[in-house]
Amino acid sequence: MCYILAAQITFEKGTWAEIKAKAQKEKKMIFIDAYTTWCGPCKMLDAQTFKNEEVGKYHNTTYINYKMDMEKGEGPAFAQEFKVSAYPTMLFFTKDGELAHRLVGFLPAEPFLTKSKDANNPDKQYYTLLKKYEKGERKADFIRNFVKVSQDAGMDNALTVAKDFMKTLKKSDWEKPENGDIIAMTATSLDSESFQYMEKNKDKFTKEQFQMAIYPILDAEFERIVKEKDEAGKEKLKDLVRKYAPEEAEKIVTQIDKYYKQMVGGQAVEPQQEEDWQTLNEKAWAIYENETDKTKLAEALEIAKRSIAMQENYYNTDTYAHLAYKAGKKEEALKMAERALELGKTSGEDTSATQALIKKIREGK
Repeated sequence: MCYILAAQITFEKGTWAEIKAKAQKEKKMIFIDAYTTWCGPCKMLDAQTFKNEEVGKYHNTTYINYKMDMEKGEGPAFAQEFKVSAYPTMLFFTKDGELAHRLVGFLPAEPFLTKSKDANNPDKQYYTLLKKYEKGERKADFIRNFVKVSQDAGMDNALTVAKDFMKTLKKSDWEKPENGDIIAMTATSLDSESFQYMEKNKDKFTKEQFQMAIYPILDAEFERIVKEKDEAGKEKLKDLVRKYAPEEAEKIVTQIDKYYKQMVGGQAVEPQQEEDWQTLNEKAWAIYENETDKTKLAEALEIAKRSIAMQENYYNTDTYAHLAYKAGKKEEALKMAERALELGKTSGEDTSATQALIKKIREGK
C-alpha cells in the first residue's frame, strides 16, 4: 500500500483557503485538478496519468496537489472566478495563490509531466507571459513561445497573437523553420496567404504543421456545406480530404457522407467516439445520474458490463454497483460494490462513495 501511495500524486484534503495557507507555509506552488464526476477524460487522468510513478514523485515534491469538483461545494464559485468551463482543466497557482498557468484536456503521463514542469517555469507560464505581452513585449522568440503556451492552455487569444505577429515578419522570415508553426496556425482558409505559401513550399513544413493548418479548414468548410446544403461542395470537400489527408481519407470521407445526411436531414448527431472502457463507463454513469426509467437503467447496466469486460477497474465496477442499486437489484449491487471496494483499495482510490453505497444497501435503504 505504501508503494502505491508513493507512486502517484497525493492530493490534499481541506478547503481552498487551507490549501493556500499550506502552500504559503511550505513555499510551494499549488496544482489543482478541476474536474466533474461525469467527465470521462478526468477519470482517465486519475486512472492513468496521476498514478504514474514519475508524475507522482515530481508533483509530490514540487506542488501542493488538490482536487476540486466544479459542481459541488466551493467548486461552482471557483469555476466562475477562474473561468473553468472545459474538463479536465488543470490550474497552477503561485505559493501566494495567484493563478500562473493552466492546461486543458487529457494528457498521458509523459507529455503531462513535461507540461507540468513547464508550469513551474516562469518563462512558460501562461499568465506570467500574458502580463508581459500586455505590457508590450513583442520579441519574436517571446511571441512564438507565448502562442504555443496559449494553445496548451486552451486560450482563444493564440490565433490573434499569431496573426499580429505575422504582420511584423518580412517575407524572408517566412522561410525560417522557427516560424513554421505560426504560419500553419494562421493558414485559416485555402485562400489565405499562409496556406498558399505552405502549398508552394511544402518541403519547408512538417506533416504535423500541415495537419495543424488543414484540419480546421476542412472542419469549417464542412460546417458551411451543411448550412448551405451544398451537395456539390460536399464532393469537392471529399477531394480536398483525399488530397490533404490521404492517410485518413477513407474514414473521413465516410463520416462526411454520414454526418451530412443526418445533419441536413435535421437530425442532430454526436461526434463518433471510439468504444473503449472509459467512454462506455462515462455513458453508463451519465444514464445513472439522469435516468430513473428501468429500461434505460437496464441498457446502462449492459454498457457498464461491456466496459468491465474490456478492463475491470474501480471506476466501472463502482458505476455498475450504483446502477444495479438504482435498478432495484440490491444483491447484485452489493456484490459489485464489494468488488469495487476491493479494486479501489488495491489501486489507492478514494472509495468513500462505494462505502456509503454498501452501508445503504446493508441497512436496507
